[in-house]
Amino acid sequence: MLRRLVVSVLATGLVFGLAPSSVSAQTLTEREAKQVVKILKKYERKKWQDERLCILHRESRGDFTVDGRNGSGGYQFIGSTWDHYAALAGFDRWVGKRAAKAPASVQTAVFWRTWNFKKGAFHWGTHWANVPIEDCLG
Repeated sequence: MLRRLVVSVLATGLVFGLAPSSVSAQTLTEREAKQVVKILKKYERKKWQDERLCILHRESRGDFTVDGRNGSGGYQFIGSTWDHYAALAGFDRWVGKRAAKAPASVQTAVFWRTWNFKKGAFHWGTHWANVPIEDCLG
């Protein structure tokens, strides 16, 4: 069962609702694929998918390769936040690298680990931008 789910993550990206081309099977090791599944089982919840998709759209328009001055990847992680949560999520190979270099599935797993049942939602707070998250869920 786990093997089938790992293959699903690698081959289709259906777990994340991503297009197959946005999952980078070439750079995702088998251990990382298992770690992605483990993180999703523990942290991902259907009730927060709208928020995740809103954040993904607002931060990068869904482009996991965006690498800006202040943020990187689909969720626009700043370096210190990415390094901390990528390490907590068990993706040591991606610590010290820009989030945009990691596969979309790893970025999404790190997002869920950071989100942590909405306790980490402040990382994507918009009080400074005057754009409440509810505005793009609409």
